[in-house]
Amino acid sequence: MGDQVFRLHGPTSFCGEVLSRVGLDVLVFDGERFYADNLSLERLPDIKSEVIFLWTDVTGLKSSEVEQKLSEIEDNPLWRKLPAVRAGRAFRVGEHWYGGDLEAYSLILDDVERYLT
Repeated sequence: MGDQVFRLHGPTSFCGEVLSRVGLDVLVFDGERFYADNLSLERLPDIKSEVIFLWTDVTGLKSSEVEQKLSEIEDNPLWRKLPAVRAGRAFRVGEHWYGGDLEAYSLILDDVERYLT
């Protein structure tokens, strides 16, 4: 998420597929199904989701740097205006959301159950 750019994972990404299979709608931009796309802070208002799962790629970062990056996002006025954030439905999750194996699948399901039930 360097330079305040988000990587938005769409319905054809691993985590998007998992969410779709449990009956959740995954964000589609401009009517397009996509794997992933970069999203700048200026495009945050385009996110109309009822729920947001937020994680960061921690490769090469210390935990304090990860915390700082996530806090910068969460402190941004554009982030705080998102419907999901205002409703208390934006959740930090682990990097397993970027995984692609059965363990990651299971951990994503655990997160969905923890936060949405």
